[in-house]
Amino acid sequence: EAKSMTNTIEIANFYEYTKNCMKIIVQLRENKSKASKVNKVKILNPDNHTKLAVFDLDETLIHGVVNISNYKKSENIISITLPSKKVAKIGVNIRPYWKEAIERISKLYTIVIYTASHKNYADAVLDFLDPKNKYFYNRLYRSNCIDCKIDGKDLYVKDLSIFEGFNLKDILIVDNSVMAFAYHLDNGIPILPYYDAE
Repeated sequence: EAKSMTNTIEIANFYEYTKNCMKIIVQLRENKSKASKVNKVKILNPDNHTKLAVFDLDETLIHGVVNISNYKKSENIISITLPSKKVAKIGVNIRPYWKEAIERISKLYTIVIYTASHKNYADAVLDFLDPKNKYFYNRLYRSNCIDCKIDGKDLYVKDLSIFEGFNLKDILIVDNSVMAFAYHLDNGIPILPYYDAE
């Protein structure tokens, strides 16, 4: 459908990528019983919303540039403390209008960031985006994902059934990777990956 509605290369490429993902999603769903399990999560819900909006981080809200020759070209440069206690610098490009979108959505939904990234990296980026912790106080990381192996590669699936107190029909996930919500395709809103387009 997307391909027939537009001739833009970006949409056409996303269509092809999504179509190719479906083969892997079939494998992920067939092997679900063998996949690792993750613990249930109770999230903060100060406004007592009955609906949950789950957002990916990388290529959805931001794009992190770690290549040392390219990160200085990024619109923002932040420091990350690695588990080894060394400090690394990365470039961060932020999707335009992310704040306006999150502000509107947060009036009806509790917001959760659910990323396959490591905690140190994700927290540094989210603290930069939201220094007063107004939006992103609910954060889940790679350790909260289901680690699935397909053809010897690790794929991290986000299990939307882990949220205590929320009915699955009231949860949506916005992610540039369809494979990330392979177990809950009906809940997913696939989004074009963001790198640096203004």
